[in-house]
This record gives sequence, C-alpha cells and structure tokens, in this order.
Amino acid sequence: MSSGKPPLERGEQRNHTPIFTTRFAIALCLLALASTLLMIGMRQETTGVWQPLFTAQKERPSTTTLTRRLQPYIPLIMISAPLITATFALIGVFWSSRLAERQYRKGEEQRRRALATFLLAEIYVLHSLLKDIDQAYHLKALHKVAIEPFYTAMYDQAGGDRLLFQAETAQVLAQFYALVSALRMELIEFRERTPESRMGRDDALRFRTLYIAEFMQQVTHKLSAEGGAWPIAFPSRTYTLYPEEPEVFPFPPFPDPPA
Repeated sequence: MSSGKPPLERGEQRNHTPIFTTRFAIALCLLALASTLLMIGMRQETTGVWQPLFTAQKERPSTTTLTRRLQPYIPLIMISAPLITATFALIGVFWSSRLAERQYRKGEEQRRRALATFLLAEIYVLHSLLKDIDQAYHLKALHKVAIEPFYTAMYDQAGGDRLLFQAETAQVLAQFYALVSALRMELIEFRERTPESRMGRDDALRFRTLYIAEFMQQVTHKLSAEGGAWPIAFPSRTYTLYPEEPEVFPFPPFPDPPA
C-alpha cells in the first residue's frame, strides 16, 4: 500500500488515538453527568423541595446524626464530584493515548528493522548474481544471464513500509533498485539482439554491473543504520559456475559491516 505522505523523521510522532480511548472518554463524561444529577437530587431531597407529603403534614423527616453532620458539606460534594470525575476521565484518556502511541511506535520499529534485514539479505543475493554477470561478460556469455523479478521481490512488494526508513535511506534505496531495474532491461534487450548487433554493448553492461556493485556499500550501510541485521555469508562453494577459477575475474567484494 503506497502513500503520498513523506516519511517521518526519527522521533516524530503521529496521532493514533484508538477507538477504545474515545469510547472510554465518552463513558467517563456520561458518568460525570450522572454523578452531577445524582448530587443535585441529593441536595434537593435534603432541602425538602421534593417532599410535599411532609410539607403538608408540617412534619420533617427524621435526620440521623451522620446526615446532620454532612449537610454543610453537601454543596462542596455537589461541585467537586463532577470535577473529580472529569479529571479522572482526562487522565484516563491521556494515559491510554500514550500507551497506544507507544505500542504503535514499537510495532513500527519492529517492522522497520525486519524490512531492513530482508533487504540486506536480498542485496547480498544480488551481489552474487552481479558477480555471475561479470563472469559471463569475460566468457562472452552475457546473452545467457538475466535478473529475474524474484531477485528484487522484497523491495518491490514492500509498498508503504518503505516509508518507515529515513529520507536519505529511502532515496538511496530508490536509486539502487532503479539501477538494478535498468540493468535488467538492458540484459533483456541484449539477449534479443543478433550476435552482430551485440558488439560494443557488452562493455556498457559490465560497467553498469561494476557500478551497482560499488554502490552497494552505501546502500548496505544505510540499511544497517536502520537496524537491519547484517546478512550471513553463503557457505563456500565447492564448484564454480564456469570452468575458470573465480580469481581470474576480479570483482568488488560484498561490503564489510560498518564498524
């Protein structure tokens, strides 16, 4: 899912108040209103406004000692009870909103680190493919190699999760995968050409391959700074894709992890 909004800078917060927080606030406000009405009713009952039976008989209800002692404080209770209820409502809304924001940011952090780790692993596989493309150039076999779509599937399917990265990281990733996409299209075009029309175009493909391999250091270090785990090296192969030894075709190694 894509979005037109720019990526958030680190430390910038969004307003993500959940639905249950709003319902909680409404419930407490209704409780405050009910408390206010109850206190008003208690006050009116104490003053005798709603006691026509006793008024007609010119009698007053019996009042206990506790009620007699609480009568001076009833106005204060009527005023303070709704205020206390509203205060607790605001406190509940504030802390529940803070908790929801903390949980949301924690989830974003986990998603960002996971995506950075997956992209690092994908770029590591791409490095091996670029090395094979370079070897194919030396063997005049560029028409036999291709960059299949699954080599960039993780980035292509990331969608809106790419906005979790810093602006510089997102820009570097976009440039890197644009270069990979351009090399893919050029390899397809090169394969469809006749052997005579391929002359002179293989050098341009090799230079682009080497440039992408050198550009990997900047990309991988940016992803590592975003929390991605450095990819685990492949086990050493006991065979080679081509009869020649790999040392015959020098190729930029995969970048080392940042210190």
